[in-house]
Amino acid sequence: DTAAPPRDMDEGLPAQHESVVQLQGLMATTLKGMDAELVQLQEGWNTLQEAQASWERVKPGLHEVVKSDRIKLDVGGTTFSTTPDTLKRLPDTFFTHLVGGRFPLKLQDDGTVFIDRDPVVFRHVLNFMRGLPLKESLSEDECAQLRDDANFYNLPALSEELSAKFFTAKFALS
Repeated sequence: DTAAPPRDMDEGLPAQHESVVQLQGLMATTLKGMDAELVQLQEGWNTLQEAQASWERVKPGLHEVVKSDRIKLDVGGTTFSTTPDTLKRLPDTFFTHLVGGRFPLKLQDDGTVFIDRDPVVFRHVLNFMRGLPLKESLSEDECAQLRDDANFYNLPALSEELSAKFFTAKFALS
């Protein structure tokens, strides 16, 4: 004689089955999330490898620029000489990345780094980076051009100073 399972065990099977189904659903959701994270990690890894390859291409030219105590910039056909310290004076700018290897660095045959911008405006940019005050005699047009270059070179401090100076000058004339 085999005894039949107790009746309350039979009644518990549907609840256990439902729990197993819920657990399987949870596992499937977790696996999908893990797959998505794996894809993101792989993309991040690929980006990191691309950055490393870019660094390896830039590093030899960068060494030539940084080992000197002077850097020559050819801005729109005019050569400017400065130091790496001047270019690194303000954080997270075009110049800190240029000297720091963030951008591909291609030296011209004459040893300069070419930047295709207006040299008349660049004189003010470089002087600002040297810690010199802006000229009081800047025209409205010069201020607009300088503000464009401040944005191009990622110099928010210069943009702020221009805005303050220009706003103050306009307010004083009103």
